[in-house]
Amino acid sequence: MENELNLESDDFISEPDPNYESAKNEKTNSRKRYSKSQNQSKKIQKIPLIMKPKREGKLEATSLGLIGSSFGYLAIAMASFGMTDEDVKKLSVFMFFPSLLTLIAAILDFRVKHNFGACLFFLVTLFFFSLALSWMMGLWSSSQKAVEAKDKVFASFLIAILVFMIFFTLFALQLTQVQFWFLFWMDIAIFFLILNFGYRFNSILVGIPCLMVSILSSYASLALMYNHEAKREFFPLGQALFDWKKFIVLFRKKN
Repeated sequence: MENELNLESDDFISEPDPNYESAKNEKTNSRKRYSKSQNQSKKIQKIPLIMKPKREGKLEATSLGLIGSSFGYLAIAMASFGMTDEDVKKLSVFMFFPSLLTLIAAILDFRVKHNFGACLFFLVTLFFFSLALSWMMGLWSSSQKAVEAKDKVFASFLIAILVFMIFFTLFALQLTQVQFWFLFWMDIAIFFLILNFGYRFNSILVGIPCLMVSILSSYASLALMYNHEAKREFFPLGQALFDWKKFIVLFRKKN
């Protein structure tokens, strides 16, 4: 038919619309710009607000805590070897400074996730702080019965500290020998302090282990700092006495 439309004729082949193509290109470009801006915003969000230090800080915290322990136990040794009440009053005030050093060390260890050092130095801080308060209360109290009751309570508190310290000492078997003996003599010092406060044991026996703790903590602090700066073991700390990981593995194999 002549009037029948010829669908294959060129009249029905539509030419591309330039407006449509430009709109399509603009939409594609806008999507690319949006995705690029999103990626840039994600990169900005990944930047930490607080820049982490390159060094972990375990060495600095441990050295600071050991210095505080050295001064604190030296003060206890001086008081144990015989001092007047006025001197003990001064020492009770001085004990707050080693407490502050060990507290700062505990906080720094918590920040670098060094849980062993953090818990240990926090326990030492609690011990120094409570001992300073006990000395102050004993010197300012006028009743002898009140002093004896206070000493009994403090001896019970020291027993709780000693239990925790024994666990720390057992864990220190896999550390250096200096650190182990430092904690070992600390346990002995706390044990004699319990006898001194609870049963009026000879105070000279308290001073000897406290002096050993002070010497070992000073040496360990010096060795850690100097060996790190010299990048070699100039002051030896000794190898570990026991490896708990190997013991646990062998125990599991046997069972």
